[in-house]
Amino acid sequence: LTRKNINTNRQVSIHNIDGPFVEIKEDGDYLYEVKFINLKNNKVEYQTNLKSNHWSRCAIKYYVDWKITIKGVDNDFYGEYPIVVKGGRVFICFESKSLGDTLAFMPYVEKFKIDKEVRVICSTFHNYLFKDQYPDIEFVEPGSIVSNINALYRLGVFYKGNGQNREIDLTYHPYDPKSLPLLKIPSDILGLKYVEKKPKLKKFKVKKQKRVCIAIHSTAQAKYWNNPTGWQQVVTHLKKKGYEVRLLSREEDGYMGNKNPQGVKQQKSGTIEKVIEVLEESELFIGIGSGLSWLAWSVGIPCIIISGFSEEYSEPMSGVSRLINKDVCHGCWNVYDFNPGDWNWCPVHKGTKQQFECSKSIKGDDVIKEI
Repeated sequence: LTRKNINTNRQVSIHNIDGPFVEIKEDGDYLYEVKFINLKNNKVEYQTNLKSNHWSRCAIKYYVDWKITIKGVDNDFYGEYPIVVKGGRVFICFESKSLGDTLAFMPYVEKFKIDKEVRVICSTFHNYLFKDQYPDIEFVEPGSIVSNINALYRLGVFYKGNGQNREIDLTYHPYDPKSLPLLKIPSDILGLKYVEKKPKLKKFKVKKQKRVCIAIHSTAQAKYWNNPTGWQQVVTHLKKKGYEVRLLSREEDGYMGNKNPQGVKQQKSGTIEKVIEVLEESELFIGIGSGLSWLAWSVGIPCIIISGFSEEYSEPMSGVSRLINKDVCHGCWNVYDFNPGDWNWCPVHKGTKQQFECSKSIKGDDVIKEI
């Protein structure tokens, strides 16, 4: 190639919105070698040849300390451009509407703000839970247009493809999120050192009642406590001890074939803030792998979680007594790709006597002992 060394009105634009981005604008027609370098290990994650007045970006969307180098192929230009997040405005978007996911993600938004020394704009589907508790974070509704930002990160579990071809999209995650604690997913996406953290929720000035809260329903049968007599045995035990048993699940009795135990008082429809108040009044919560278990843990009352479909590390560890039977098939959530369209999803034993044995094998006496 004929090398050129001609002064131009060259402008290089760099940002990190949905991945590191570079654009070269100028009067001219030149060719450049562009490299996206991970400063943690000096690895070139992506490189390409880029023409004047064109742009490129690396597919990696999670947090990386980036440096972009631009070297002229047919000219003598060279430039290095670190992407500096510190001191900037960063937009963090929650892509999941799930209550459990939202509660799990929120502490790491604040940790990112503190550790990276940035101003954070955050969109969640439950902003009302957090606005007063995180006054230094600017909350906006999902879909809002936010200007003057130099980085954007999305929190969730992301897939590519459909049906049997669906697989985890690792451009959003440095690791396979199925194998991680839910709390570690936002921590990894945001490039943070992982520690288990609770979200900040409103504190009500309440007196403790002789009450135990339970939540029995969820979004797939695999998540239920599938022992047919388990809940009734536990409720009967608590009632004999003089406790009110408050059922927090909103689903109607018999939802997807799952009967509510007798003797419970079902929480009236209302706000999540009211459920938080009821939990703060209570002595104990017993639930399954659902958003209400995450809410109870976030409130800070003792929790018992009954689950076999996920490994112990999937849910919170501190303040939780976890019941799981490792002598039978268990932990499918962390190994197989969940099919949300199959209510009776059981990837190993569906249609056999062993279907849902992970939770069927957990006895009422096991829970009562834990109580």
